[in-house]
Amino acid sequence: MANVTNRADFKTYCLRRLGFPVIEINVDDDQVEDRIDDALQYYQDYHFDGLQKVYWIKILDGND
Repeated sequence: MANVTNRADFKTYCLRRLGFPVIEINVDDDQVEDRIDDALQYYQDYHFDGLQKVYWIKILDGND
């Protein structure tokens, strides 16, 4: 991975990983910024202690 030191470099890195400039990527800068914010928020929420999103189903049998 390239040394990413700021947000603009990170955005450029992400677009290159998607194929830019060989592939034309039709997204607005606001869309890229939103996805970066979402990714950073997800990392912040779930990285500490290695948490994963898991859904558990509990069947109530009337004794609860």
